[in-house]
Amino acid sequence: MHLRKLLILFLTLLLSAAVWTALQTVDPALPTPAAPVVVVENVRDYAPALAPGRPDYVVDGGALRVGRPGYWVALPTPPDVIVGAVDVIPAPAGAVGSLPHEIIYIGAANQLAIYRSDDRGQSWLRGDLTHPVVHGHLVGGVTDLAVDPVQKLVYVGTDTAGLFRVRDRSGALESSAHLLLDEPVRQVVTDRSGSGLTVARTDWHLYRAEEFGLRWLLVNNLQSLPTTVAIAQTTPATLWVGTVDRGLLRSADGITWSGDHTGLDLSPAARLYVDALATDPVRPGLVYAAVSTLLSEHQARPTLGHVIYRDGDATPWVTLDRQTIPARITELLPVGGRPGAVYALTLVSRTPQPLGEAPVVNAGARPPAPAITTPLQAGLAWLLAGMALFALLFAVLADIASRPTLPVPPAPEWDPDGLRRDSW
Repeated sequence: MHLRKLLILFLTLLLSAAVWTALQTVDPALPTPAAPVVVVENVRDYAPALAPGRPDYVVDGGALRVGRPGYWVALPTPPDVIVGAVDVIPAPAGAVGSLPHEIIYIGAANQLAIYRSDDRGQSWLRGDLTHPVVHGHLVGGVTDLAVDPVQKLVYVGTDTAGLFRVRDRSGALESSAHLLLDEPVRQVVTDRSGSGLTVARTDWHLYRAEEFGLRWLLVNNLQSLPTTVAIAQTTPATLWVGTVDRGLLRSADGITWSGDHTGLDLSPAARLYVDALATDPVRPGLVYAAVSTLLSEHQARPTLGHVIYRDGDATPWVTLDRQTIPARITELLPVGGRPGAVYALTLVSRTPQPLGEAPVVNAGARPPAPAITTPLQAGLAWLLAGMALFALLFAVLADIASRPTLPVPPAPEWDPDGLRRDSW
């Protein structure tokens, strides 16, 4: 009897532990192996969180990191690959056990190749950008990439080989179009709703995709040099371009442009130089810009600038931080879903510097690592939970069946007159 009770108690504890372990996979915010916590100091590319509570992805010195400010861990990448670019899209419903996660794309800085991972970096599918017969023997590396999940296309910029369009099929990444350029591609952005609005920027030119990247056209009506680009995933999408002396330009098609400086107190002679742009995927109308000012037509270099932002077309641009940034800003890294929270990279530092409401990155205050399991571990945990539940039910039923039964009293006898004999 005591042995059966101990068995039932043990199975109950085993079932509870298995269920608790499996439940940790409901929302694994940081899908990583048991890797040590690191501090990002040399950020080269950035993919902000796609939804509240989801992680950010950064390329830090050629390695891929996932996490949030103050807590970063390394993700495994293919051997001998120096990561140069990253982009992520939401995984389709039902993928990897229906757990919320992202599909990760990376570009190799030391190869003309991109990679895709559907299982949080545990395995990678390679896609070569060039073919020896079609492209000869081009060499180089990937500088930036952008994914259109609706059209299943990846637009890839390189340092020496121009622009590529890659078709993302379920089991292969196939290069299907190419534009050879004689200058490095700095940025590639695309509308993720599938409209085909895609542009790529070099140091001197802006190119617009036609026919979903089968052709590229030179944009020659900006009347200024492009300095940065971004796409806000609004409906329809809004393409933003920063310029050398015309400030901020916006477009819905990449063909017609209009200036947008609402709320900026600019003098008539001032020219606005835009150093960096960023949009928030959680709040599509939230746009950040790092701007400087040319006070006259003869001024060659802009002043050290500041960051402005707006949260929707109905609001004006406002200054995020009145203090002058000690160095020219090169990139802005927004904190998803938090207006006024952004990090800056500068010409003298690739370590993210918090601006506005962005939390300070403090390497000494590391939060505890969350309980993280891989899909295989999650499946084994649920299998163990099912086996424990079956064994527990079997033990309980066996215990009930083995209990001694109480004697049943005999039925009373009745005489013909309707009186019980035992009542005599």
